[in-house]
Amino acid sequence: MPTAQPFRIDIPQEKLDAIMARVKAYDWFPAPANEEGFAYGMSTPVMKDIQRYWIAGYDWRKSEEILNKYPSYKVEIDGQMIHFVHVVGEAGGRRPLLITHGWPGSVFEFWEAIAPLAFPSRYGGKAEDAFDLIIPSLPGYGFSGRPKSPIGPRGTAALWDTLMRDILKYDTYLAQGGDWGSMVTSWLGFNHGTVDGKGGCRAIHLNMVGFRPTPATPQTEAEGEWLAASQGAMQREGAYLMQQMTKPQTLAMALMDSPVGTAAWIIEKFNGWSDLSDGGLLDTYSKDQLLTNVMIYLVNDAMATSVWFYNGFAQEGGNALPEGVRCETPTAFANFPGEPVYKPAPRSWFERAYNLTRWTDLPRGGHFAAMEEPELYVEELGLVKSSSLVWQPVEFHCADGTGPNAWGHLLSSNLTNRPRDSGALLPSARTDPCTNRMASASPAICAGPWPDYPARHWQISLPARRRNHAPETRTHPG
Repeated sequence: MPTAQPFRIDIPQEKLDAIMARVKAYDWFPAPANEEGFAYGMSTPVMKDIQRYWIAGYDWRKSEEILNKYPSYKVEIDGQMIHFVHVVGEAGGRRPLLITHGWPGSVFEFWEAIAPLAFPSRYGGKAEDAFDLIIPSLPGYGFSGRPKSPIGPRGTAALWDTLMRDILKYDTYLAQGGDWGSMVTSWLGFNHGTVDGKGGCRAIHLNMVGFRPTPATPQTEAEGEWLAASQGAMQREGAYLMQQMTKPQTLAMALMDSPVGTAAWIIEKFNGWSDLSDGGLLDTYSKDQLLTNVMIYLVNDAMATSVWFYNGFAQEGGNALPEGVRCETPTAFANFPGEPVYKPAPRSWFERAYNLTRWTDLPRGGHFAAMEEPELYVEELGLVKSSSLVWQPVEFHCADGTGPNAWGHLLSSNLTNRPRDSGALLPSARTDPCTNRMASASPAICAGPWPDYPARHWQISLPARRRNHAPETRTHPG
């Protein structure tokens, strides 16, 4: 079995120059005279604003520093070169957690959640609650190699089980995912679970429904209403899916030579799929975040093979399970209510496809949960069992990079540039170098993080992330 080799991101300057030349040369065309917001797809004024920042303000080299903060590796598995981030947490390898992204995301989606999940004692938690984090780039995405032909989530799950057990030598592991990550994670539970001895996946956590039960006919009024709403949402928003599933090469040819076109295709989805109930696209994400995610596709020429994944999904047979069969691996589901398109089915539908042992309704957040609401995402995964984290916004004031955690804050403030409120940085505060936040602990009685842990009634104090959010309390019924 091959050995994973350390990998450091260092894109050749000529590649960056070629991308920038195309960004600068983009030939704008007239927008509809009655264009309002994103009514016709990507907003022309927003994309022009992003293009201006891309040219005059964005710095990929600084983003490389962020992406190189955590150890990356590459390894060949069954002829496919796989890139993955591997952070060994302070629990010393006892809780491996495999996290899978989707389209149009990347491993960067989880960057703000990595440190709290791997090193909880720095944030008021306990070292024994730490995870080892393994975050791969899907085949054909990011820094993974290009497959020779389309591969889908079922084939990817087999690669991931090999990565975890044969390459990294974890006997068992937990898995989490949304978007395509939910399908890969579902197949890990179905085909590679410990419940039937076929693999090492012990439990799964999803923030998007993956499998469809058979028969896929509604059995309750709520299921019928959900199915009708889902069909309506796909009628409005699903054209991209049919294009990428049936004619991926046509789309790839249009996008591969156009960085601005690629950015528009991707960023429009961040606008359409995120929870923007109390702000706009750039209130939720910074331009640096959006462009770093886009650049991960561009610097790797990965746009074409990323959309192949949809065709691979179709070739594998889709997401319908055999009649009367479900995924028996213990499954937790997180309902982020701001998901505009892929809203979850009622619990009764879900239970016909999964051995559902936990369901949590979150107060906010959308499709890109870990990127939109990193604190909620971390707490939902069960970071803290004996205390809760109360996050307060802070502003980094030390310009010379001195003092405890100063480098991490300087890195976050200057490079991530996530929209944050201002506040006072207390000298004695425990601070988060990834999210530029101060954390304090307060007692609580919390449930375990996964379905195979005892569930009890618990409450968690949640952060006030945006300016008009007041701190709130979420109650989990267990």
